[in-house]
Amino acid sequence: MSAVPVQKPIIVTRPKPRPQLRVEQGIKPAAASKVLSRSVLFGVLTLSFFFSSSLAGQVMVEKSRREGMRAVQRAKDATKEESLLRDEVQSMTRASAIDAWAVGNGFVAPEALAAEANSNAQAVH
Repeated sequence: MSAVPVQKPIIVTRPKPRPQLRVEQGIKPAAASKVLSRSVLFGVLTLSFFFSSSLAGQVMVEKSRREGMRAVQRAKDATKEESLLRDEVQSMTRASAIDAWAVGNGFVAPEALAAEANSNAQAVH
């Protein structure tokens, strides 16, 4: 082995250069252009809300109009059915209809029984 020590090379690193900042000269947007852009945005939003609410209102009006037409038709049908039922009830409550039903089912009016009983009693005396 040799008596000479091994030396390592000394490396000095340079710090990385900082990036140079670029300063760009620009102009600040004018207040008038900000006002104009925001007013245009407001106008677009207002018109979209107006049109959507108008459409929703028209849909609701059409729906209620159709419901009204259906209600009128149901009222006409109910009136027609009511008149048919009234005719049936009147035909059933006529005196001739009641008498025919009583005879058909073997019922005799109490007056007729009393008259028959009187005639039988007079015939026996």
